[in-house]
Amino acid sequence: MCSPALPVTTSTAPTRKVDEQLTWPRFLLLVALAGFAIHWWQQRSENRLIQAAADAYGFLQLPMPVNSPPHVVLLFAPLNCPGEAARRADTLAATLTKAGIPNIRTSSYVSAQYTPSEMKSPAFTRLKAVMNGAIPIALINGKGKSNPTVEEIIAEYNFDR
Repeated sequence: MCSPALPVTTSTAPTRKVDEQLTWPRFLLLVALAGFAIHWWQQRSENRLIQAAADAYGFLQLPMPVNSPPHVVLLFAPLNCPGEAARRADTLAATLTKAGIPNIRTSSYVSAQYTPSEMKSPAFTRLKAVMNGAIPIALINGKGKSNPTVEEIIAEYNFDR
């Protein structure tokens, strides 16, 4: 005797529910990836513009701290710190002093009140890029660079004189 065939039923409800559940995470992942890509592209473009603005020695035009003396190299790094970057700054300062280049070691930057404008914004973008770079940071007569070599500082100092 043959057993009667059992009816085959298909239901789309559970499948549709699973598809809906998987759609939202996919959508959110897509939005997050798009946001990341846009942010990455803007950062990349900004970095290229900043690098293009550098002079022959890699220094960028920057707003100087309030009351900074002219023709004096300002070296920014933590004071009285045993860290590698602070030791590099100490060595840099000593070498510049031996070369007869006046310099000041400091760990703070005091700026005038900043009011955003189209003219000031690029300068402060460059300042932010330099000040967020590796230390020590050198500022000379309206130009700055993060982690410069002694040769770069001397060349920039002599170039501006």
